[in-house]
Amino acid sequence: MTMNKDQRLALTVFTVGAVATAGITVLIAMNREKLQEKFLEIKSDFTAISRNRMDEMTEEVAMKTAKLTHNPKINQEWVERQWDMI
Repeated sequence: MTMNKDQRLALTVFTVGAVATAGITVLIAMNREKLQEKFLEIKSDFTAISRNRMDEMTEEVAMKTAKLTHNPKINQEWVERQWDMI
């Protein structure tokens, strides 16, 4: 049974994909701790950015956000931060 060009191409693409996936899996397994640290660092950065934006939020924006999300805690946190800054 001979393979035509399309079948050989499909087999080649599948083989390359499988080898690449295996290689990436091995790299992830070997560097798991470094990746966890990097993800935690990214998460901390996003949290800090979010807090900074909340600190800069005006009262009007805080009220609209609380109303849209049905979360009165947003207003409470904003007021607490204003008192803390005073």
